[in-house]
Amino acid sequence: MKPDMQPRAERRKREIYRVTFVGLAVNLLLSAAKLAAGIVGRSAAMTADAVHSFSDLATDVVVIAFARISAKPRDAGHDYGHGKYETLATLLISLALAAVGAGILLSAVRSIRAVAEGVVLPRPGAVALVAAGVSVVVKEILYRYTVRAGRRIGSPSVVANAWHHRSDALSSLGTLAGIGCAYFLGEGWRIADPIAALVVAAFIFRIAFGLIRSGLGELMERSLPPETEEEIPRIVTADEAAVLGNVDCVLVLGCGVHPDGCPSDMLADRIAQGVALYENGTSPKLLMSGDHGRADYDEVNAMREMAVQAGLPADDVFMDHAGFSTYESMYRARDVFGAKRIVIVSQKYHLYRALYVAERLGLDAYGVSADLRPYAGQEARELREVLARNKDFFTAIVQPPPTFLGDPISLSGSASVTEG
Repeated sequence: MKPDMQPRAERRKREIYRVTFVGLAVNLLLSAAKLAAGIVGRSAAMTADAVHSFSDLATDVVVIAFARISAKPRDAGHDYGHGKYETLATLLISLALAAVGAGILLSAVRSIRAVAEGVVLPRPGAVALVAAGVSVVVKEILYRYTVRAGRRIGSPSVVANAWHHRSDALSSLGTLAGIGCAYFLGEGWRIADPIAALVVAAFIFRIAFGLIRSGLGELMERSLPPETEEEIPRIVTADEAAVLGNVDCVLVLGCGVHPDGCPSDMLADRIAQGVALYENGTSPKLLMSGDHGRADYDEVNAMREMAVQAGLPADDVFMDHAGFSTYESMYRARDVFGAKRIVIVSQKYHLYRALYVAERLGLDAYGVSADLRPYAGQEARELREVLARNKDFFTAIVQPPPTFLGDPISLSGSASVTEG
């Protein structure tokens, strides 16, 4: 039975669009109002603040464009999906923040230099003062709305865009302070405007560089910390697995089938090890979890067919058609199939990550290696595993729902309910 619920990625994309369009509409109206106030109120600071707000419009467009790309499912050219495009969007937004901060910094330095040379900065109009106050309030409300939504749906680009709203609020706060001093305290205090702008620029740079560092770390795919790997002692032998007791299922992870539908060597060995664990009494149920996201690509039926041909009862071999990643396989084993104690079958290089994810999801998990022979291209495969570990490290912390999350399926019943 394939999941028939709406893909999580599609719902997430629509939520990103909704939040971002709200920000876009507010920024458009606010930017136009601030620009008009800056011109009418003869305030260079307010005009610059309006330009800052217009920069938010550009980042909103970036988020919308990259949300559409990142929501695409994985394909032949993107084994781990398109999620890194959203990370790229986060970096672009962060660079935009840094550029805005640099612009504010240069403008402030020029104004301070002008005052030092004896230039008297102009007194702004009251309309500029009011506009600055309104901008602070509106942008702070928009920040809180956007960051709450971004954290709820686990979207780094939406969170980054929220910080852009916060940077605009800080910029407007500095503008408010500067305009207020210049308006109420006279010529001697008008230098407060560029000084406040310097403080705002420092805040903006701090936010931007933090987001850039985080985004680069994800794109560079840092591996799990060594201490994390050392905390995973649960790789056992088949004989040790047999005496664990009360194992809900042996979870066999998919890893690729040939164009003719036959399992790859690695997958064949995982299936063989899963069959051996069933036969030695580790668990009375096998759960074959893999990718069946397209009609022309089906890992799980190939896995089940091989296990049944090896002599296992078909009723004991369950299929998870939406195990699109290691994380999603673990999540669905827990929430769809109700597993609490599992034995995971994969090659050893992959088991460290699988066990880490399982532990983070609260599963009592052990791993049995399926390294039954040497595999061609293993160096490239291990390099890709390093790239995948950083992704799952953070995913397991945030714990977003999987692409599909259908009705519960009991492992105590017949596996025929998963046929399809």
